[in-house]
Amino acid sequence: MTEKEKPQQPPVYIGIDLGTTYCSVAKYENNKLETIEFNGTSTIPSRVYYGEFNSVGYQAQQQMKFKDKIKNVVYDSKRMLGKSYDQIKEDIPNWTFDVIEKDSKPVIKLDGDREIFPYQVSATILDYLRQQLEKKGIPLDNVIITVPANFDEAETTDVRNAIKIAKFPHPEKVTLIKEPSAASICFVHTASTANARALIYDFGGGTFDLSLVEIKGTTIEVKDNHGDPHLGGRDIDNKIVDLVVQKIKQQYSIDDQEIENIKYSILEEAEKTKKVFSPSFRIQKISIQSTAKEILEVTMTCREFEQILDPLVDKTIALVEEILKRNGGIDKLDNIILVGGSSLIYYVRDKLEEKFEGKILDSVNPLNAVALGAAYKSYLEFKPKKVSAPVLCVDPQPAAPTPQAPPPNVGPTPQPNQFNAAITPQPNQFDATTTPQPNQFNAAITPQPNQFDATTTPQTNQFNAAITSQPNQFNATTTPQPNQFNAAITSQPNQFDATTTPQTNQFNAAITSQPNQFDATTTPQTNQFNAAITSQPNQFDATTTPQTNQFNAAITSQPNQFDATTTPQTNQFNAAITPQPNQFNAAITPQPNQFNAAPTSQASKEIQRTTSTNAVGNQQQSAPRYSGIVRANSTNSVGSSQSTPPDAEAPTNEIVQYDCVSISYGLRIRQERYYKFYPMIKKGTRLPAGPVKKTFKTVDDYVDSIDLRIFQGNEQDIEKCKEIGKYLITGLEKKKKGEEHVEITFMVDEQNILHLYHSIKGKENDAHEEKYNLTELENKHATLTNEQIEQARSITGMDKKDPENELQELEDVFTEYRSKVRGGKYPEALKEVKSIIDVIIDAYNIEDTKEKIEKIEEIKKKKEKFVEQYREIIEN
Repeated sequence: MTEKEKPQQPPVYIGIDLGTTYCSVAKYENNKLETIEFNGTSTIPSRVYYGEFNSVGYQAQQQMKFKDKIKNVVYDSKRMLGKSYDQIKEDIPNWTFDVIEKDSKPVIKLDGDREIFPYQVSATILDYLRQQLEKKGIPLDNVIITVPANFDEAETTDVRNAIKIAKFPHPEKVTLIKEPSAASICFVHTASTANARALIYDFGGGTFDLSLVEIKGTTIEVKDNHGDPHLGGRDIDNKIVDLVVQKIKQQYSIDDQEIENIKYSILEEAEKTKKVFSPSFRIQKISIQSTAKEILEVTMTCREFEQILDPLVDKTIALVEEILKRNGGIDKLDNIILVGGSSLIYYVRDKLEEKFEGKILDSVNPLNAVALGAAYKSYLEFKPKKVSAPVLCVDPQPAAPTPQAPPPNVGPTPQPNQFNAAITPQPNQFDATTTPQPNQFNAAITPQPNQFDATTTPQTNQFNAAITSQPNQFNATTTPQPNQFNAAITSQPNQFDATTTPQTNQFNAAITSQPNQFDATTTPQTNQFNAAITSQPNQFDATTTPQTNQFNAAITSQPNQFDATTTPQTNQFNAAITPQPNQFNAAITPQPNQFNAAPTSQASKEIQRTTSTNAVGNQQQSAPRYSGIVRANSTNSVGSSQSTPPDAEAPTNEIVQYDCVSISYGLRIRQERYYKFYPMIKKGTRLPAGPVKKTFKTVDDYVDSIDLRIFQGNEQDIEKCKEIGKYLITGLEKKKKGEEHVEITFMVDEQNILHLYHSIKGKENDAHEEKYNLTELENKHATLTNEQIEQARSITGMDKKDPENELQELEDVFTEYRSKVRGGKYPEALKEVKSIIDVIIDAYNIEDTKEKIEKIEEIKKKKEKFVEQYREIIEN
């Protein structure tokens, strides 16, 4: 079968929940959302054994039973991502591996003086998942990985570095989503709730996250985030371990060294005990085998278990109350959705039910909701976008006369200008001075079929002012029922009669009703389309040329459905009419802006500069664009930038999600002798956020540069905020303090990546403007270079493959080949397959590692030759 003859494989969309204690993977394929199992289970322990050859998951967990290997089994690496040594040193006594300090960062020390950074452990786990998916034949073109909602810039940067090391085919395409946000997508995808205000309560293995989401149909907007990045099921395990150790010391003559030797066994039993306790099982016996083969048995009661849980669950409830307090209270909340393995503990649910009675909702699987939501988000993010085919239009009629030049200060003529009065696009269907085909609304033209000509009587002329047809709804000399548009007739209700004042006359040119939005001789409060009025910006003025004027009475556009000289029955956008709701008013910034003549396509992933125009054509620089979404409400107020909701509704059968900033972004400023945190983009602002601009003055004399320190935090106390990078501004003119002004612009994209801009005021034409991404700055958590990536792969042993695992993989492949060539049709192929399987079985018994690796390479060559010879058989 040739490449062209192969059936095209449908796209597969992958979501990976990179958990602290367990990982899970889900996929969305052929409109089906499901978890992916590995060796019969949908969850994989987030553990890595670093030996001669690495092992991950349950295989790594098995190595912890051996005293000489336990120090090389690493877990909880997610808790160390982006952290300083001081931030994690309290956890070190609970771990069975060694952690040292290096450049103020935690480093895992393995046997043989090997040192591994936490993000390299996460990279090893992700690389293992990648290999397992590739073995299943699952493509990895569309991947989304989840992170806790309160991960800061340093923590997310470590995750991105791990993705690069992990050998994903398109690491730059892999995107991140917050874990509770992914769970909310899973909830909306599986639940029948149409509208709700829900709180995602994500109590995982190592982190606790809260996300307040507002659900309207299939639209999800994350309104606020909260939580504790260092609170999870692992803390419960550690408390149980402490209790068990205390009981063992009380009952047995065990010293600290022996406790250290059996620490993992105690931890393993603690994890099991946590899952087994329930109101039906009130007492649990915990048995540990010492190194001297002595069985150490202690008893733990349900009450003791609940006493361990009380302070931890109470802490989660306090965080729930905090987020509700700043968002209207419990009365404005419909549901609390439980996510994460720790939320399955009976006592956690009981305490939540007691505190928030009637709010707890069971509608998603707490163990895989995050992975499933991420997979569906991957579909939403990477699905093929529908692109309209270009239409070639030719107007055989003579071109319209060139319109008169607009008055001064009318404004620029942008390109592409689809609706400008100075342009005659092809074909012009509705221009009163041309005869395009087909002309549906022109009062002076007789097209074929002519439905609206004032001098012709076509069979279906519905709008002719001189014809009496049945039913003639618009004839000036006839009284059809109901006459909605006749200028000389008084019908009930006559909404448009020029000589009558009906109760609901909203559009009469001679009448002043309240509110009169469309009178050409009056100036009503909300006159948005009046031909004699200048609104800001006026997109519909017949005497101006606004940038995005789609509906100008003097314009020849394609297609112009709303000519001011015609009154079609469904004309919502006529220059004399203001439909409700007004979706195209120049005073509104729809999100995304689909009607602006200047924006770039929505799929753009680059940041671009656009301009907006005032009513008199004065240009002013507007917000930068990111990912095709125009941010118009930029401000120099502190973090007060708000995103405007989109006007265009998404299809009702697809989910749309808007996330928000979890931790405020800002910079360090000096006030007198003290430093404080100045937030530029505040927590809770919808993503993408900004641009937010603020002008700062120099505080020292004669400086030629400013070294800005960029921070994240939610308090003004700089000591409680975290520095994420430095931003150097040069080129100042060495003026006295206060005389040099620098405008700083902050912007955060949908991936929570900060972008910075600055311009130095006072220079000629204000031309000095530069832009930076934090990854391009001197960043404390900078991304890795290609050399560092290769070095990390070498240090972790990621490129080394266990010969036993490779032999197993080869055996599985040829076992499948054997099933395809059986049946007597391909005796030669069957004979060769059996021969190769025998070689594989013999290779298992080779003791010398080097010799075994050489034999594996020999088998791989046999495989390549076999596939080339029998490709049509094995691919069918």
